[in-house]
Amino acid sequence: MLSLHKLVLARPHTPVTEVMVPRERTVTVPIDLDREAVTQLFAEHRLMALPVVDAEDRIRGVITADDVAEAVEEETTEDIARLGAAEPLDEPYMRAPILMIARKRVGWLLALFLVQAYTGTVLRHFQDVLEQFMALAFFVPLLIGTGGNAGSQTVTTVIRAMAVGEVSFTDLIRVLWKELRTSVLLGAAMALASFGRSALMGVGPEIGLVVGLTALAVVMWAATVASVLPLVLRRFRIDPAVVSAPLISTLVDGT
Repeated sequence: MLSLHKLVLARPHTPVTEVMVPRERTVTVPIDLDREAVTQLFAEHRLMALPVVDAEDRIRGVITADDVAEAVEEETTEDIARLGAAEPLDEPYMRAPILMIARKRVGWLLALFLVQAYTGTVLRHFQDVLEQFMALAFFVPLLIGTGGNAGSQTVTTVIRAMAVGEVSFTDLIRVLWKELRTSVLLGAAMALASFGRSALMGVGPEIGLVVGLTALAVVMWAATVASVLPLVLRRFRIDPAVVSAPLISTLVDGT
């Protein structure tokens, strides 16, 4: 490896071997390495260019910082689209046909519809309880929304940490433990808010206690699902971004 600035600043009669980086200290990448891994190498070593070699260590090309910037932009665009439960567009949004946009979204909508239908099955199963304590029904949307919001926060944070190389599958227990402790604090806050809401509605302290404890449990369960699922998917070489915020919300709703 020979950088331009060292070449320019060196004296005219200096041998190239004195200003180049020796092969044993040169960072290279194989031709089949994932783009995200290449991006992490650029960030770790603060590189401007990176040689690409084959299995026999012969150079096959070079990746520049401009190439990495373009790849990062594409990856980020794809991840954001999937986190919102949609497939990334093949062209800029303003030029994309309406049929293409609908096609990229309809699959996820139908899948989420089928999963969400399970929530209705659960509610019907507990219909007798809801009829006996009608006040509980008032809090179902609140609890569903709370679980979905907590899960969305967790899954977005974990996926971003994975994208920048801060966590991997080996950190699963540590991530889960961190998120569980965080969820206890968040769940306690939501439990107090839920209990206060029930008091304002005048439904009685026993209903308020049930709703408050449920809010705590829902937030903790959402954190568990949202912190573990992306790491497990990455282990099986599945893009964790498919664990979209709406999907986590729907899973937490039903379970």
